[in-house]
Amino acid sequence: MLPENLTPELISNLNLNEKFTPNILLFLGLLRSITEFKRAVIREEDPYAHIGSKFLTHFILTLGNDIKRFFNILEKEGWIEINHSYTVGVKSKGYRIGPKFKKEKWIKKEWKSSLEFFVPRILIKSNIARKKEVLYDLWDRASVYFSTWETMPDGPLKTICSKTQSLGDKVRITLPDNINEIVRKCAEEHVEKEKKSRKKKRKKDEQNYEWTVQDQIENYNYALSRFDGKSFYVSIHDGLRFPKGSGRLFSNIVNLKKEFRSFLHINGEHFVNVDIQSCQVALLATFYKPEDSAEKEKFIHYICSKDIYLFLSEGTGLARDDAKTAMYRVMFDKELHQQGKVYENFVREFPILSSRISDNKRKHGYENVSFEMQKKESSIMIGGVLHSLLIDEDILCFSIHDSIFCFRRDAEYIQKKIYSFFFAEMGFCPTVHIKD
Repeated sequence: MLPENLTPELISNLNLNEKFTPNILLFLGLLRSITEFKRAVIREEDPYAHIGSKFLTHFILTLGNDIKRFFNILEKEGWIEINHSYTVGVKSKGYRIGPKFKKEKWIKKEWKSSLEFFVPRILIKSNIARKKEVLYDLWDRASVYFSTWETMPDGPLKTICSKTQSLGDKVRITLPDNINEIVRKCAEEHVEKEKKSRKKKRKKDEQNYEWTVQDQIENYNYALSRFDGKSFYVSIHDGLRFPKGSGRLFSNIVNLKKEFRSFLHINGEHFVNVDIQSCQVALLATFYKPEDSAEKEKFIHYICSKDIYLFLSEGTGLARDDAKTAMYRVMFDKELHQQGKVYENFVREFPILSSRISDNKRKHGYENVSFEMQKKESSIMIGGVLHSLLIDEDILCFSIHDSIFCFRRDAEYIQKKIYSFFFAEMGFCPTVHIKD
């Protein structure tokens, strides 16, 4: 990926030696890929890519003692922004696209043709021409970080991505007259929520970057504009690129705020969402062992017969959404022991499961709980439900992690399909809702 308006003249105006050009192309593409993925997966509004110096030196930059000058110039000219705080052995410096290209349109560019366009002398006999194969080798070593589903080995997952891409190109969006009011309200709510969250999480050595309502409005408007028949994208969080790949599928639809999905349609036919209630909590049953059967039966009873978030919020005074947020901290936060009534209720009612979660975090890192649950979710919803619907039965639908986005005429059938696959994998299934 490169900015559409990037030209050899712009690069020349940096007053860097021509040898820097391949590194600029590679580094910009890397930043865009990592930060866009973090924005999609971790939901960070304007994330940094924390890239270690060893990786930069050996795989991307290969500039030796010129690295500092390279970054200084790119930062000064607004091509990149750098969070200079770092902790040796813990956290690297952070990088992201700067104001020069932040709001520009980015397009896919093939590496070798980009070299030939931006460094035409690579084709003639010269010092840089003799390094042509070295540059191509540099790309081959780094390209795994730019892999797309198109470069995956043939198989079911690639077929699902291909079918999703072709269907996504047909999706259009029709916005209501008051869309600006809707977007602003959603943006204000989001920023206010993030401010409260950020106060709890911000560390002293991190830059105090203030994400404004206007920033969020632009973010939403950009997402809404990408249903035009040529901007749909599909990406997969797979084990080929990520050591702990979850198998989750990401697309314009997944990353569009749920309040806006009702505006999507194909030829005027709108969609509904077939959703598993409390799916993330239900998947915690994965951590039970055979000897835990008594507590597991109790856990399954509350998952299938009650609203688990309301159950855990009893006596806390918290609304359901606040209890859900607190429970997500229990599952995914790095702290093994949480504060608050929801955590206390969870430990009291399900002490074995609570212990199993803490043990897993302690042995494998706190992120492992979410990875294991996401892999189980993907096994059911992508490898099972979506493959059956899209490939075996040719039913038009899209994955939104633990739900399926489909036409209403297919919703009841898909509801039964989800129940069947979830039950086959887990031995139980929570309530499956159809939501407009």
